[in-house]
Amino acid sequence: MHAQWVPIKIDSLYSQVSCFASSGNNLFIFTESNWIMSAPQELNGVFRSTNNGTSWTKLDDRLLPRNPVYSFMVSDTNLFIGSDGGVFLSTNNGISWRAVNNGLPASPGVSPLVAIGTNLFAACGLNGVFLSTNNGANWTAVNNGLSSLHVNSLVAKGGNLFVSTNNVSLSTNNDKNWSAVNNGLPIEAGIQRLAFCGPNLFAGCYDNGSSGGVFRSTDNGTNWSAVNNGFASNNREEVSSFAVYGTNIFVGTYYDGIYLSTNNGTNWTSVNDGLSSNDFNLFQLFVSGTILFAANTNNSIWRHQLSEMIDDKQNNLPTNFFLEQNYPNPFNPTTTINYSVPTASHVTIKVYDLLGRQVAILVNDNKPVGNYSIKIDGSKLLSGVYFYRMEAGSFSQTKKLLLLK
Repeated sequence: MHAQWVPIKIDSLYSQVSCFASSGNNLFIFTESNWIMSAPQELNGVFRSTNNGTSWTKLDDRLLPRNPVYSFMVSDTNLFIGSDGGVFLSTNNGISWRAVNNGLPASPGVSPLVAIGTNLFAACGLNGVFLSTNNGANWTAVNNGLSSLHVNSLVAKGGNLFVSTNNVSLSTNNDKNWSAVNNGLPIEAGIQRLAFCGPNLFAGCYDNGSSGGVFRSTDNGTNWSAVNNGFASNNREEVSSFAVYGTNIFVGTYYDGIYLSTNNGTNWTSVNDGLSSNDFNLFQLFVSGTILFAANTNNSIWRHQLSEMIDDKQNNLPTNFFLEQNYPNPFNPTTTINYSVPTASHVTIKVYDLLGRQVAILVNDNKPVGNYSIKIDGSKLLSGVYFYRMEAGSFSQTKKLLLLK
């Protein structure tokens, strides 16, 4: 039996998690107490664990005037949080906090916080990006070149800072100027999250239309390509969060739970063992040590040993080429075909009618080892019998499918 998610119970936690964070041996949970009007305010706010989530203690959050807290950052020995009330600083490991908002707008709604050296960057709701060069004492707006001031995510690697709004922009000079890096991204995609996994930059879309899902750049944002193979909703996933562990990347979605890629996003597999479909909403993901934590909007929190989860998926890598029967069959208008590739190969899957005429090319690409899934949309085809054929090296296999309208 595969390893499963284990639920976490925290006394006095009545509301949903807005942010996970860690510093040294301390793991923090911030909650959105102001969303649950029936929950006592004094029982919500900040919780800390010193044993990687086994037990939790509620901390004094009286100096945090408004919840929720959306982001957390460590800079030297200082802890910073971004919240609806602005930026707050703790110099005693989260026991107490004070506001450091000079220069920020009156209603900042700070979400992402990022440090590049001694420069601190804060994204303030609809007001763009702000920079502090003196440990949060003062902030100045640095938005030149941004097409939108509605910032969803900030990530940094080396001296480069990336920001996501409706699309993605890059600053290479301490955020004084921004340039768009959107080649291959859908227009007005609504990039909700950004994350680096090794040298690859990933972008997760909020849009649940045909342009949604996950995109990857292998050249520092210059070019992007969709990497959505394996998602339940094909390329329409709405992404809520990323988490990275070594060369493995996890994505939390709004409706279909949690997925893992062990091959740089080329394909994804669900890692929802122990979760029910009722748990699949707005997953917050966070890696602490060797454990992955997850939370949703139903005030539920889980933990999972990363090694168990990753080993489960790596042990499921195929050892033979395989082409499965499409499901459902008969179908109208869509059906799904699963196939397996045991060694890196150029793979083609084509669809033919009864006369042997090619009517569709489903796959024509180099594929690494993995299990894959592809959908057929028969809305433009006539009812009848069709055949689909997979070829990869010396392997070839044909199966029949039936479209009934």
